[in-house]
Amino acid sequence: MSSLILAIDNLQLGDPIYSGNINADSLVRYNGWAVALKNINHFTSISSIETKPYVGSKLVRTAGNSAVLIGRSGKKSLIKLSSGWQLSIDLNCIASIGIISNKNHKYEILGSAGQRRSIGFRPTVRGVAKNPCDHPHGGGNGKKSKPMAPVTAWGRFFKSPSTNKKKDRQNRRQFKIYNS
Repeated sequence: MSSLILAIDNLQLGDPIYSGNINADSLVRYNGWAVALKNINHFTSISSIETKPYVGSKLVRTAGNSAVLIGRSGKKSLIKLSSGWQLSIDLNCIASIGIISNKNHKYEILGSAGQRRSIGFRPTVRGVAKNPCDHPHGGGNGKKSKPMAPVTAWGRFFKSPSTNKKKDRQNRRQFKIYNS
């Protein structure tokens, strides 16, 4: 049985890599190894992190990205993502040690629409340039846009404050507490 891993920065051809649980008390720090979080040193850069054991990696998989293991308590480990978020994840979840390679990916310039199409991107058309039946911003003469909040083609607001329901509920509760 074979499996694929995401390439880790500074991993050379012929370097040994390991994936799975290690039955040792010592902590490991080998670039490219995919081991359980309980076997990784504190303040190590990690990537390809599982959110639940045996599910597969869900976090930190983009080019040049990494997270840091900053602590353990009980059966959970504390991970700081590059966005600043801190997550508590089970110690039995597997993560790769090291930073994902190709960190200069964000600086690539494709040059033409044809090159973007060849790698799978679809064209993006402004809502103002469409007909009114196709987009809420569409229609009218010339380039004048509608005097309304920016919305998607389906009428959902964007370029606005977060619409995270959990945060909204917390804010509403605080508002009621302070105003009552």
